[in-house]
Amino acid sequence: MAKTIYRICLIVCLAIAIMAGLFLYDRYQQEQEREEEWLLVWTEQETPSI
Repeated sequence: MAKTIYRICLIVCLAIAIMAGLFLYDRYQQEQEREEEWLLVWTEQETPSI
């Protein structure tokens, strides 16, 4: 009985860890994209158009 509860807990904990990892990775990717867009806008403003 105790082993079954232990296994269920382990599976649930692993699932939560994987979901949290994916969520954080997704947020990091979005942040990187936003940073790249900001850099593009900033460099366009800095360089005078000829």
